[in-house]
Amino acid sequence: MMIEPAVLVGFDLLGIAPLPGTAQLDRHIGELDRAVGRLRLLAQEGVHAYGQADLNRGPATDALHAYMTSPDGALPQAADLADRLTTAADGLRVSKGVIEWVVGPLSAVALAARVAVVFAPHLLPRLSAMGARFTAMLRDALSRVGRIFASLFKTSRVRAAGAGGRTARAGPKPDYRAVAANRSTPVDDVVAEELRRPGNRWRTENTPVYHGSRTSPDRIFEEGLHPYVPGDRVYTSLDSEIARWYARGRFTYRVRTSRGGGFARGDSEETVTFPGGVHRRFVEGADDHRTGDFLPNPHFDPG
Repeated sequence: MMIEPAVLVGFDLLGIAPLPGTAQLDRHIGELDRAVGRLRLLAQEGVHAYGQADLNRGPATDALHAYMTSPDGALPQAADLADRLTTAADGLRVSKGVIEWVVGPLSAVALAARVAVVFAPHLLPRLSAMGARFTAMLRDALSRVGRIFASLFKTSRVRAAGAGGRTARAGPKPDYRAVAANRSTPVDDVVAEELRRPGNRWRTENTPVYHGSRTSPDRIFEEGLHPYVPGDRVYTSLDSEIARWYARGRFTYRVRTSRGGGFARGDSEETVTFPGGVHRRFVEGADDHRTGDFLPNPHFDPG
């Protein structure tokens, strides 16, 4: 991202520090993407090689199995690192987009300052205030991006794989149909898929989770949170800032169930999924990010 000399002069007039360049971000993103590709290939080839060796039996094969599939084994670690680097690269892409988004209006203010210094000096304080607001917006946006991706980067390193590669299924099994928005649509396949994911567990905590959406509270409070695809799942997060990112400036819904429900994802310390969605009585309310108000759900009754 090249900034015109005239704009840089305007920045000086307004006391604005030069914006961070994006060329270095592009280089970092490229390096991370290449590293992810190598790790994915390593994991893929490792699975193939391990599949051939697994045809054998004996102590050596058992040791190989433990080395390859244990939480600290080669295959889980390669996949885990690839996921982490992908998250880091996505964070840099979002940061680059935020910087480029601010450059346009901030450059216009800087050019206006160049003109004002000659023809209307009395406007400089107002332009300076506008520039300060835009730079504050940039700092706030980048700070939010950093917090969101720092949370996403905290993927769990605990991958439970028992003998034969079976996934551990810890904890009791709540009645997911009691939480689902649509209790008549079968979600057994989704439940089975969640159970197969390494480290997943049925959630028993009743701490609130959050879901970002542009759908109005009038509808959500009446119908609950439904999956985009019938018979699928609704994604929520323990981190309200992550949910706010998906809200795109509209609504973050707070979900609170009395006896847990849903799956705590083993590959993410923040994600909780609800097969079949969330019934309206478990939606406590919504944060309206345009007005700053919290809108309570009149049907909230977690029991």
